[in-house]
Amino acid sequence: MKKPGIAFKLAGKTSESDGLAMLALSNVVIVATLGFSLLWQFIKVWRTAFSNTPQKAPEGGVILALGASLDNGAVSPEFAKRLKRGAWALSGIDGARLIVLGGDTGCGVTEAAKGKEWLVAAGIDERLVLMEGKSLHTLENLQHARDMLKDLNGATVVLVTSRWHLERSRVMAEGLNMNPILCGSEENIEFGAGTAYQLLKEAYLLHWYRVGEAYSVITKNRRMLGRIR
Repeated sequence: MKKPGIAFKLAGKTSESDGLAMLALSNVVIVATLGFSLLWQFIKVWRTAFSNTPQKAPEGGVILALGASLDNGAVSPEFAKRLKRGAWALSGIDGARLIVLGGDTGCGVTEAAKGKEWLVAAGIDERLVLMEGKSLHTLENLQHARDMLKDLNGATVVLVTSRWHLERSRVMAEGLNMNPILCGSEENIEFGAGTAYQLLKEAYLLHWYRVGEAYSVITKNRRMLGRIR
């Protein structure tokens, strides 16, 4: 008789193995293209980060505030920016709701729970705030949000996250058949060494995702496609 959880553990190892294989392939593509494939992703991440993205939710819309790592169990400055922008997108819009995304990444409490607590303390009606506390990274954030949206009658989605994170989040959301309106958590973004690093890091992660997506489609790998669609 198999022990409980064995299948899950094996599935997790398979997923990790696939991810590492796609990371290696992504690096090969970068080298083979002399870095131009990475540069192209960087340009797209840059354009979205500096675009005019702050948007209010439409009537009856749903705002998704992507989680961010907590600071010793408390809402971090970056997460606070996302929550503040989500509250702004929600305010004054009839029938709109806000879903805070993010699981427990090691603090013993979920990002979603701390995010809702922050919003209620800021004056947001707790009845308008929903939580998704199972996810551990951006793709899971969006996958679980999509499952929640099935019960919300196909409401228009406003995706709130940091500007440097917008492009990768958009690509993943569209891969899940979501077509979100983008809303940067910052009013604007100033270019500097720190910003350049974040944008390059996002471009690298987006390149990795795109290579894995392309490989899955070309090889018709249903297992891998099932993780991103």
